[in-house]
Amino acid sequence: MSGASAKPRVLLLHWKQEEIAELAARISPGFDVDACVPVNSEGMKVLAQRDVPSVLVVCLDRLPSHGHAVAHHYRNRKATRHVPVVFVGGVPEKVEKIRAVMPGTRFCSWKTVVKTVREACENPIVSLADAVKSKPQPERPLYLKLFLREGMHVALLAAPRDLSSLVPDLPFELDITEEPRRNTDLTMWFVRSAAELDDGFAWITAKMAKPRIWVFYSRQNPERVTWASVSEIAAPYGLGQFKVLRLDNQWTGVAFGRRSNAPKE
Repeated sequence: MSGASAKPRVLLLHWKQEEIAELAARISPGFDVDACVPVNSEGMKVLAQRDVPSVLVVCLDRLPSHGHAVAHHYRNRKATRHVPVVFVGGVPEKVEKIRAVMPGTRFCSWKTVVKTVREACENPIVSLADAVKSKPQPERPLYLKLFLREGMHVALLAAPRDLSSLVPDLPFELDITEEPRRNTDLTMWFVRSAAELDDGFAWITAKMAKPRIWVFYSRQNPERVTWASVSEIAAPYGLGQFKVLRLDNQWTGVAFGRRSNAPKE
């Protein structure tokens, strides 16, 4: 097929399997789109095994903090630091936070994504030399990432250690209970198996006036509990996920809340 040039290759990251095909179709005219839903604990390993794209496109409509973290890591890898990054969609206030700490990247809506990706292919903002100098954003304290605030009522369920050991940088004391109540601000729940989830969500949401829940699962769990499987079970209880967080070397957490009372970062 002489005279035909290969289409620029786009790697699209999104965090909901049933939506990614439709999103990829919005970019596909003129591009070869590789759509990927990285599993949380294996995300970077999965991406490292894929061919290096012309442009990395990260959807911020779901798990924006996770999308930012993956894009930052991708841009700071030696093999991929030259790849331009395009963030698409997202809630404006979350987008502005990422824009402030990710210079040299493009932001757009889904209406302008094709034009923006084309511009990124033709004129990458970040040169290889600039990318080498890029620095990670200052690390936020763990207690802020967990939405913990002074004076909160926190239910700590099936935790492997006390809260001061789990969150060693916590600068204040909290009202800790062993089960959620009507006035509980946040539940931190540690699960060991998928069998716990359905009954657990029913019990917690019935007790809390405004369910805000961290579900922590071990990455070494034999049943392969993941943020996706936890989110699927949480959905019938009116809960949506807002953040994925690595608590320590063993535990990964997924934050849930009703859309009207999602925790603010």
